[in-house]
Amino acid sequence: MCIVVLFACRRATAEPCNTNEASQLRDESTNSCNSTCTNDDIILEGGSVPTEGIVLVCVDGRSGLLCDDDWSDYDSAVVCRQLGISASGANYYFGNESKDIVLEGVNCTGSETKLKDCPNNTANCTNRRPVGVKCAPNSFPGAPQNISANVFNSTSIIISWRPPLAEQTYGAVLQYNLSCTSPVLNSTGSISPNTTSQQVVGLFPYSMYTCCVCALNSYGWGTYACIQVTTPPSVLTQNPTNFSVSVVNSTCIVLKWSPPVLSWYNGPLLNYSIEIIPQMDTTQRSLISTVQTFLIVSSLHPFYNYTCTVMAYTAAGKGPSTLPITVTTLQDVPSGPPVRFKATANGATSIAMEWGPPAPSKQNGIILGYTVSITAVMTGQIQRLNTTNTSIIVGLLTPYSDYYCSVAAKTPIGSGPEAIPLPVRTMEGAPTGPPLNISHSTPNPSTLILNWSPPDPSYRNGVVRGYLVVISEMETSRPLYFNTSTPPLSIPSLHPFYTYNCSVSAYTVGLPGPYSPPYLVRMPQSAPTSPPLNLSLVASTSTSVTLSWAPPPTQYQNGVIMGYTLQIFNSQQGLLRETNTSSNGSTEDSLRPYTTYLFRVAAMTVAGRGPYSGNVTIITQPSAPTSSPLNLSPVASTSTSVTLSWAPPPTQFQNGVIMGYTLQVFNTQQGLLRETNTSSNGSTVDSLRPYTTYLFRVAAMTVVERGPYSGNVTVLTKEDVPSCAPNVVSLKFSPRSIQLNLNAPLFNCWNGLLTQYLVQITENNTGNILTKNFSIDPLRPNLPLNVTSLHPYYTYECVVAVATVVGPGPFSVAMSGRTNEDVPDGPPVNITITKVTPYSVTLQWDPPTPDKQNGVIVSYVINVMTSDQVQRMVVQSNASQQTISNLTPYTTYTFRISASTRIGQGPFSAAVATRTSETGPTSPPLNLSPVASTSTNITLSWAPPPTQYQNGVIMGYTLQVFNTQQGLLRETNTSSNGSTVDSLRPYTTYLFRVAAMTVAGRGPYSGNVTVLTKEDVPSCAPNVVSLKFSPRSVQLNLNAPLFNCWNGLLTQYLVRITENNTGSILTKNFSIDPLRPNLPLNVTSLHPYYTYECVVAVATVVGPGPFSVAMSGRTNEDVPDGPPVNITIIEITPYSVTLQWDPPTPDKQNGVIVSYVINVMTGDQVQRMVVQSNDSQQTISNLTLYTTYTFSISASTRIGQGPSISYVVTTSETSPTGPPLNISYSTPNPSTLILNWSPPDPSYRNGVVRGYLVVISEMETSRPLYFNTSTPPLSIPSLHPFYTYNCSVSAYTVGLPGPYSSSYLVRMPQSAPTSPPLYLSPVASTSTNITLSWAPPPTQYQNGVIMGYTLQVFNSQQGLLRETNTSSNGSTVDSLNPDTTYLFKVAAMTVVGRGPYSDNVYVATRQFVPVIPPNVSTAVRLNAEAILLSWEPMATDTTQGAFIGYSVRYRPFTDVAKRDTNQGYTITSTKETQITISFLDPTSAYMVGVAAATQAGIGVYSQSTVGLYENSLFQVYMQAPGVVCKEWMSYGVTDKTKDIVSQISSNLGSSFPITYIGDVGLLCDKQQLNWVVLTGRAVGTRNLNSSGMVHQLQEWVLTSPKVTSQGVMLQVLASCPLSLTQLRSPSCTVPMGTTSSTTPVISTVSSTELTSVVSVSVGIGGVLLVLVLVVMAIILYVRRKTRATFIISRDMTLTSAHNVCHEMDTAAVAKETNLDESIYASIGDLHKPAEGSNLSGGALCETAPRRARALSNQYFDASITPLLCLNMPSDCNGTLTVVSEEPPRTAPLPPPRLVPLLPTATTSEQLYPSVSSPNLASETVSGGDNSQPRCSTPSLAVYTDLSTQMDQSGQKTSKSLPTDLCTVTAGPSLLCNSTEDIYIEMIGESAA
Repeated sequence: MCIVVLFACRRATAEPCNTNEASQLRDESTNSCNSTCTNDDIILEGGSVPTEGIVLVCVDGRSGLLCDDDWSDYDSAVVCRQLGISASGANYYFGNESKDIVLEGVNCTGSETKLKDCPNNTANCTNRRPVGVKCAPNSFPGAPQNISANVFNSTSIIISWRPPLAEQTYGAVLQYNLSCTSPVLNSTGSISPNTTSQQVVGLFPYSMYTCCVCALNSYGWGTYACIQVTTPPSVLTQNPTNFSVSVVNSTCIVLKWSPPVLSWYNGPLLNYSIEIIPQMDTTQRSLISTVQTFLIVSSLHPFYNYTCTVMAYTAAGKGPSTLPITVTTLQDVPSGPPVRFKATANGATSIAMEWGPPAPSKQNGIILGYTVSITAVMTGQIQRLNTTNTSIIVGLLTPYSDYYCSVAAKTPIGSGPEAIPLPVRTMEGAPTGPPLNISHSTPNPSTLILNWSPPDPSYRNGVVRGYLVVISEMETSRPLYFNTSTPPLSIPSLHPFYTYNCSVSAYTVGLPGPYSPPYLVRMPQSAPTSPPLNLSLVASTSTSVTLSWAPPPTQYQNGVIMGYTLQIFNSQQGLLRETNTSSNGSTEDSLRPYTTYLFRVAAMTVAGRGPYSGNVTIITQPSAPTSSPLNLSPVASTSTSVTLSWAPPPTQFQNGVIMGYTLQVFNTQQGLLRETNTSSNGSTVDSLRPYTTYLFRVAAMTVVERGPYSGNVTVLTKEDVPSCAPNVVSLKFSPRSIQLNLNAPLFNCWNGLLTQYLVQITENNTGNILTKNFSIDPLRPNLPLNVTSLHPYYTYECVVAVATVVGPGPFSVAMSGRTNEDVPDGPPVNITITKVTPYSVTLQWDPPTPDKQNGVIVSYVINVMTSDQVQRMVVQSNASQQTISNLTPYTTYTFRISASTRIGQGPFSAAVATRTSETGPTSPPLNLSPVASTSTNITLSWAPPPTQYQNGVIMGYTLQVFNTQQGLLRETNTSSNGSTVDSLRPYTTYLFRVAAMTVAGRGPYSGNVTVLTKEDVPSCAPNVVSLKFSPRSVQLNLNAPLFNCWNGLLTQYLVRITENNTGSILTKNFSIDPLRPNLPLNVTSLHPYYTYECVVAVATVVGPGPFSVAMSGRTNEDVPDGPPVNITIIEITPYSVTLQWDPPTPDKQNGVIVSYVINVMTGDQVQRMVVQSNDSQQTISNLTLYTTYTFSISASTRIGQGPSISYVVTTSETSPTGPPLNISYSTPNPSTLILNWSPPDPSYRNGVVRGYLVVISEMETSRPLYFNTSTPPLSIPSLHPFYTYNCSVSAYTVGLPGPYSSSYLVRMPQSAPTSPPLYLSPVASTSTNITLSWAPPPTQYQNGVIMGYTLQVFNSQQGLLRETNTSSNGSTVDSLNPDTTYLFKVAAMTVVGRGPYSDNVYVATRQFVPVIPPNVSTAVRLNAEAILLSWEPMATDTTQGAFIGYSVRYRPFTDVAKRDTNQGYTITSTKETQITISFLDPTSAYMVGVAAATQAGIGVYSQSTVGLYENSLFQVYMQAPGVVCKEWMSYGVTDKTKDIVSQISSNLGSSFPITYIGDVGLLCDKQQLNWVVLTGRAVGTRNLNSSGMVHQLQEWVLTSPKVTSQGVMLQVLASCPLSLTQLRSPSCTVPMGTTSSTTPVISTVSSTELTSVVSVSVGIGGVLLVLVLVVMAIILYVRRKTRATFIISRDMTLTSAHNVCHEMDTAAVAKETNLDESIYASIGDLHKPAEGSNLSGGALCETAPRRARALSNQYFDASITPLLCLNMPSDCNGTLTVVSEEPPRTAPLPPPRLVPLLPTATTSEQLYPSVSSPNLASETVSGGDNSQPRCSTPSLAVYTDLSTQMDQSGQKTSKSLPTDLCTVTAGPSLLCNSTEDIYIEMIGESAA
């Protein structure tokens, strides 16, 4: 196996950096040294192999060595495991120190994954040797297993594999490398070791790739595993280029393009698809497929825009299309008349016409204008007018006359058909004379009766049907109109005393005639109907009013105003007076001031008084009040304000509106103090003096002036606190009181009656405040004030205030002083006896407390008392102790002390007693008894010495303790008769003795006694050597205490750990192994990153001894155990949330918090944020509106991230940002729409959707409809059926509505039309055809899409002839009788139903020539130069017009150039049914025909071929039996055939080496394997060259067989041979033949077919074979169905089937009859034969596998077109070719033509003769740049004359066809040969 290595594998183990880079590690990806490293990474340095070396580890971003202290194989195994190398067999060694040691005290258990997981301590490295490790040797990994490839798409594949076998991995797989290579692309990539599948993208389609995978371990890259995979084809990535479209005429365009440039990239190009879209109707798009690079498209619509694109196809589908090119076909004349043509009488002398342009599909160009024609019915005169508008009014016509009107549209090419003429009649005229004899009467002032006579009869101009009366009101110019049929006319409701101008006009059916002359009428007077206007009142004085007014409106005076009546009222008395005046005003006096009066006035005419005006109210002017305000009442509200209130003056004395009041304020000393104005009935006067008398009075005011004042009222203001302080003159102090000498404040500051003094004294020594009140004697307010109960010798600050009943005033200025001294109030304190001897006592004391001293202490007095005497001693004040000497030993003394100031001595203290000392004893204590009570205590007891030896009171004992090693250990004193000696050593022997003591001294010791102490706890602590911390444990390395500290047998260690952070104490016990007491102790369950203080004690059975010296340390950091706390949301907006938090509780932090991780989660999305530890809040922005987020926050130490706590928050609501979704609808009826939808996407709702706004726009009218609904669905009624509504929905929350949904178009359901089609217009286009056009019903009545129309055709004899449906706005009704009148009506249809029919329209067909030729009964040669032609007479019903005779034509058949045209005929006419044609060429066959003629012209000719006379040369009969040309020389040559050969050879020439002629008319060529059919007359020659290719071909036609006495004669008039060399060409599809005349023709077969056909017996068998062949050819022509390939014979056997398919595999197929289903599958169900078929057998040939099948007659019936099975060569790719045929055509086809590549003297008319033919869907023509493509060529033709080419001079030349020219396809196609620059045009199913 060959594997190409596409990449270099790099060693996996990183090489360390050089010695100058000791703190660096090499980056494996870049092979460079980084200044920092990744914590906990390790590498091996300096080893001989990659698996050994000095260990470098990264700690705190720094690379260094490991210390070898306590290093073990366990540690080495962890290093190897972390490096991905086998940990088994790992060992270590020690190197020399060359770098810094960064990690010490590693103590792995061997099970860890990484070195960082091992415990370590920070103890100093003692040996200073770096650690080296040797890992077990490995090998490179094996190849990955089970590699496979899955094609994902054309540019991507998925490669999958399994890891290498476990025994071949040799360590962990670090990564994989995948490479995929091809000749044009390499793709490589590294893949994670956890991935065993990888998608490779960016590949080229249709390309083969070799993909290889290899694994990487610590040794390097392993073996490759490879696989080959081919990507599938893809669509092309480029479109065809050089795309162009050119316009040929109004119905034809030509498209050309070049193949895509990069088509080979994505797979082989299969074909092109051309899309042609008319812009007028984009639904009518056409898709045409071709393998060529050009296309001719015909049958297009004139003056239409067509958009064309081309795209290329591969097996994967279509590629991108070209940019669209839009072209416009040329213009043509309109093919339809203007639509919606209407003509109406516009008056008596004019007609108005309007129309619309022809239907867009009928305009065929730019409509330049219209021609309007008007034909007078009576005279036949035609008037034609041209206009560019779509309406016209034609005048100067005769009134009330009939006309026919029509219109036609015109383009630049010409005018189109006219619209159907419409009849119109002009209208009647108006009268030309007025009514006569107008008269009137007025029965009342508002009624007028008019009378008149009709107009003069000569001016009436018709029947007078009524009168128009116009009355104009002269005063107002207001016209009044009346219509009456007869006079008189009563006109009510006119205006009295108005003048009216009256006129009368008569009318017929048109406008009214002229009006009569003006006739004036004045109406009578009446009383006014309106009061006077603008009644205006003015109060001229306080007692008079002046009035003025205007007359009533003129229209309401109803006569001449003669005067006015005035009425005056007031509210108390009613009507006061009524006066008349002739003027328009009056002055009324003697009224009361400021009183309301009412006035009204009425006008009078001679007919009476009119209505009064409305009441007008006025108030007379005011004056000053004549009375003062009432009830003035003052109230002293405060000490400085008085509130007053009063009532207004009596109403009758106010004399106007009281505008305000004037208030005056007085006092007795100053008089008027102030004067103020106020608008209210009260006032508060402030800023007055307290306790003062004031006087007040008030007066009222109007706008005129002030009235009189009220009487004075008096009020006294309230008291207030004094406003001044007393004046303190002096202070007089005693030891315990103060006398204040003061003066009262001035009287004007009293503000009331003084009631007392308020004295406030502050004791500065203590801060106490003393307040004292002293009543004031009004007669002696300045008496001194005495304040007692003060403290001696204290400093005081005094202030004084004076008070009224309201309260005290301000305090005086403070005065300070101190009280006098006094004797102390207390004795000295804290008296103690500090020393007692037998002869002295020392006393000590403190002075009295400060609050008891009452002055300065100057001395102390001590009284010393015994039972019988007192001694007094005086001590100076600075003494605090005193020794009293000369006392008696062992005597009791009592002491008392007192203090003295300058004033005197204070009290004595309590007595203090003591006794003087004694002498020592002279005997030891008795009965000393020791007991060991504990391990360190011994309790001893004894008795005192004998009394006589005590020498006083035994004060205590001295006890001495000894042991055997040290002697005297201690000496202690005790006052009791026993003692417990402690602090002894446990489990030790001690000796004791004791002596008694008095105060004088110690006596003698007792004898020694011995005792052993009990066991105790150890007295020494273990020696803790070091502490080794992990996050949650500590290892204590210690040594047991020395033996002399044991105090018994050691049983266990007691470890006590104090958690300094919390104060918690953890105690753990560890049993002691007597043999290994120094093992380390591990204490677990500690808290990470806490400081611990560790002590250790050792224990005996008694208990633990002392703890060791405390050692402190901190456990290592760990991830936090708890989340942050106190999380609060301090701000929420629609787009952000601000979080605030506190760190985790200290007991959960487990280290230094370095950061916080915030996860923002919504749905399935998580956003991670890292916040530095010094931040305690974070704003999370860019959130989604109204979305629920879960915020989880966790704290991180350097070790990692701790647990999180979640907090759910929803952002604020706002308007939705997304529209509602899933809009749907239903239409329960044509006018009701039910809309439904879903809420907006939750991510865009931004809140709670509270409702929806729905906007529906009616597209046809642009009418908007608005709806508001809370929930869907929404039912909308009253809509228009089949109108389109544009619906949009918007949701809203709390704010504005959100965006509207995309336009949602709804078309309402359809219903049947309610109106017929408009403008039904029939045109007789031919004698048998009538073309009708119409317009759809009006839009508002269509009620849906007009799906089609139902057209009914009637005639007067038969009634309804037919009813047809059509989808267009027109139809051509054919198969009618010429010159016959038909009736038509049409109705429109929707999918719901059919609407009403239009009115009937009538039209007659034209006359036409006969379309059926006469039935020829005889067409024979009478002799070599004459032909007899006879026929049956024409039936009357087939002439289609007036019969006038027959036309006979004939021409020689040898005129090939004119064979299929109407040229070259000799024409003669006759009225007989027989004619003899003479003087003919005896060597030529003739084509003859006869046609009937009418007045319309000559009809269709029959066509008959008449051969040579029977004795002519080359007529061959099938007579001799035998197989002709069996294997091309199987039988002998008869003499008869030799004669024929010689005769034919003489005509064909020696260049055609004929070796044999069969009796059935077959020419065989042994050398060239070619054939020629020679029955009948041979026409032309056939030349073969040495290569076997046909140089020159002539078309022959095989005519109908003729049975004679000698056999069956077949005349060969056309054939199309091909050589076998052509059949062996690479792309070979055998042509299926052609037709070229209107008579039944047998399709020409190929040489292989005829070779097989004639491979049967001659004689009867030959006759039957020909009959079968002829019959099947006729069936083939008649059926004209899809045709596949098989061959027919009378009795096909397996052997003959092999003969037919002789070039296929010679292996016989045993099965002769039944066909496999697989064969049917290739043919299709259409060709599967039915049971009971009678068709003869056949042979079926296949190419893969190559075999022949015989077909029995049960597999085919007459409904299936026979199949022609050709002799397929071995290298031909075709099999079972299906060729579609066109239906038969009646028109003769043109001859085949050769299209030269570079035509010079040949015109397009010569190349493409004008021949009518069916329309073609598409054509293909190509050649050089000078090609002249046309679109009017026939659809079925064979192009011959290949050897006859045109050179540059126009001369014929011969040119050989290449041997590889064998590309034949069905349908429109092209045969091209680029080498020889020759092409052949193939249209329809032609082949060459």
